[in-house]
Amino acid sequence: MLTQTHHHRLLTAGLVLALVSLAMAAPSRAQVAAEGTFEGNWDLSGYAETVAMDDGEISVMKLEGPVRITSAASGLAREFDSVCAGVSDKKTGGIGRCVWTDGDGDTLLVELSGSIIGPAGTSREALGVVAGGTGKYADIKGSFDVDWLFIESVLEPGKVMGRDTKFTGAWWTP
Repeated sequence: MLTQTHHHRLLTAGLVLALVSLAMAAPSRAQVAAEGTFEGNWDLSGYAETVAMDDGEISVMKLEGPVRITSAASGLAREFDSVCAGVSDKKTGGIGRCVWTDGDGDTLLVELSGSIIGPAGTSREALGVVAGGTGKYADIKGSFDVDWLFIESVLEPGKVMGRDTKFTGAWWTP
């Protein structure tokens, strides 16, 4: 017959074995390859507020939308949610900062700088820099080129929508 102490020890040992088995069976977080290239699509929408300056106007923007990676080596998520803030003017171009968050909650910090080209300042060419992140992206660096087409809503003042026409890049870990 088992004593209460023996029974308690057996239950504890069984619980420990069950937890170890679960931990070993649980899928591990994807690891990012040491380097790679990617292509994708990035859609943004949000609002821009125009501020008058002595020598023109600037737009202050908050945009968000999905980033879809269509081809990449192992490790980058196929989808991210992006949130961006930026400033743009027709004379000097623009700058922005974005946070891309994958389905696991890991993030990439992206810095953008670019120029405005084309009629009415709706086309933009930008250089993106991946400046680190969290979780599996903690040590990542990278760069990408993106060409945008932005459309300002005529029905909703301040509403802007953008879609890339080119989105390619590379990443590496130091």
